[in-house]
Amino acid sequence: MRRIFRTAAALAMALCVLLGLGATQAVASPVWTVSGGGALSATATPLPVQLLNASGFVVFSCTSSAVTGNAPNGTALPGTSLITFSGFPFSGCTAAPGVASTLTIGTLPLTLTATAYSSATGITTGVVPGFVLILQNTVCTARFSGALNATYDNSTHNLTLQNKLPASGVTGCLGLINNGDILNYTITYHLTTLHITSP
Repeated sequence: MRRIFRTAAALAMALCVLLGLGATQAVASPVWTVSGGGALSATATPLPVQLLNASGFVVFSCTSSAVTGNAPNGTALPGTSLITFSGFPFSGCTAAPGVASTLTIGTLPLTLTATAYSSATGITTGVVPGFVLILQNTVCTARFSGALNATYDNSTHNLTLQNKLPASGVTGCLGLINNGDILNYTITYHLTTLHITSP
């Protein structure tokens, strides 16, 4: 009987140790290594940039889109604010049905928080919270808001930002954009030298 109690106690202690290790591993944050960073400036690819609604209809088309910002070089970096975006300039934009339009970002800077890295593919995934795209033209005003999902591929140096953003604050727009309508925001930017890894 004593042997049974001693065995049960040993198993309970081992379980506590394992659970404790598991908890430590669960809360531990990965660290990141960035090279080829510093000041960033990249253009969208391919052009023109076309943003579609849920039905595949082209809501906006822009002849040019770019991103500017900064990525600090270093090792053992936190995933938060791994990239800081200072600008998302758009130019040559039209909104359906072909009305010259201005696209701006609500609040800057925005930051990318890295959440995972695959050493097999060289791809980092993350999120850019607080993104707001504002449309303005002579007949329409609208906002599209949400967090952007981000992927960065070390082999192609392509950063893709995407998500389904609902419209709000719609004024005018000829019934072509309504509150709650979804904009499929997907743009890829080519960053020539950035390299991101995490052990």
